[in-house]
Amino acid sequence: MEEMGRQVGFFLSFRRVPSHFAAHLWQPMVDVYETEDEVFVLAEVPGVDKERLSVSVDGRLLTIKGERPRVVPSGGGRYHQMEIPFGPFERVVKLPAEVDTESAKAVYRNGLLEISFRKVSAPHVAHIVITAEI
Repeated sequence: MEEMGRQVGFFLSFRRVPSHFAAHLWQPMVDVYETEDEVFVLAEVPGVDKERLSVSVDGRLLTIKGERPRVVPSGGGRYHQMEIPFGPFERVVKLPAEVDTESAKAVYRNGLLEISFRKVSAPHVAHIVITAEI
């Protein structure tokens, strides 16, 4: 039953634009987990250039912004189905604990953005630099 509820919730969470193939605001899937000393966020953002990603923290709110370009096949033709979202996105995630923004690390690899922080008791505001790893 729990798995069924998760699947139904997954499909209902998608917001599709009914117009024909319009760009729309989309949200990447995100995992948030913690250990005794750290908080980790893993965001699924395939097809987004590192330069188009922005990550910031304000207290316990983590904001990930970016834009995935529309992929247009060469040679003309017409679409019959178009499910891959494109355009700008913004995802705000509440962190499970206060974090040290000075310790933040963001690595973008294979379409996944992994952000990690050490836990602290006093919040800070910071912009995080993303590095690429090949």
